[in-house]
Amino acid sequence: MMVALLLMSSCYDLDRYPFDRPNANNFFQTKEHADQAMMGVYSTMQYEAVFGMHFGIDCLGGIAMGYDNASYQSIQRGTYDVKNSYGANKFKYLYEGIARANIVLQNLHRCQMDEKLIERYKGEAKFLRALYYFSLLDFFGAVPVYDESVIVEKDYGNMLEPRTPADKVRTFILKDLDDAIEALSGEEWADSQKGRATAEAAMALKGKVLLFNKQYKEAAVCFENVVKSGKHALYPDYAGLFKPGGDESSEMVFAIQNMGGVGKDVGMPLTFYMGSRAAFGSDWNNVMAATSFVDSYEWKDGRPFDWEEVIPGFTTSDEIKNKTFRATLSQDKTKVKTYPEARRNY
Repeated sequence: MMVALLLMSSCYDLDRYPFDRPNANNFFQTKEHADQAMMGVYSTMQYEAVFGMHFGIDCLGGIAMGYDNASYQSIQRGTYDVKNSYGANKFKYLYEGIARANIVLQNLHRCQMDEKLIERYKGEAKFLRALYYFSLLDFFGAVPVYDESVIVEKDYGNMLEPRTPADKVRTFILKDLDDAIEALSGEEWADSQKGRATAEAAMALKGKVLLFNKQYKEAAVCFENVVKSGKHALYPDYAGLFKPGGDESSEMVFAIQNMGGVGKDVGMPLTFYMGSRAAFGSDWNNVMAATSFVDSYEWKDGRPFDWEEVIPGFTTSDEIKNKTFRATLSQDKTKVKTYPEARRNY
């Protein structure tokens, strides 16, 4: 009797979707759903491993040092491998953005929207997908390519594609950007939609992809088209680009949007990493440009920069070197440490 009761109760199908929240059956029906899904594609840019921590790549060269983050220390030493969190997270989250773009492209046709608007949204999704693939290409070279023909929930177990050659990845990116340019041309976003992709942003990114591939003439044509659009121009106040409101300058073609603050959700963590406590109250305040990086800048007239022109004797005066060496506060920051007379020449 007990066995029969158990068999009868187990026949009821409990594998059902929740009815009080969006699910695969009731989502992608309205414009609001399309907007929500599209914002998910954009939000991938907020991950610090995608763009927010890109300054750490400088550890590969000679213009930065890996501070207390082990990932950057291993990059600096040349001992990093596939377990390095910076590289692993970059790979992971860029593909997350690509997967989100693919889902949008797969399902936009289900939404009750004007056909022209659907094409516009497809252009956005392809621009963002191209942006994420370009970042992968720039960082890793050849990478697997998955487009909207891949249904993750069905093909997950078989998503073991080998690396696609870099040239083919680049061709895929350029095709996405051409589609985005066509879909977004002549379209204008309302002020409330600031930060969404435009034809000019797609054209500029296409130029950058070509530039990185040393296709200089083709890249120049793309950049000239951006200028000819009349929507963008070099900003006369260079310092103003880095001040509040700089993201709305004529020079800004595409910018990641933030609501303010230094939080990692909708804020701008880069200000936390690179800023000062005087400005934000709490910061790492230990990420500084290497001297070699500062010295690489030129004077306005193109001459190589030389500290000797700013502070005579800066690099040659033993007196200045000694003062700099001994200008060290004690641990409690109440007095300057003294040095034994016998060690003054060391």
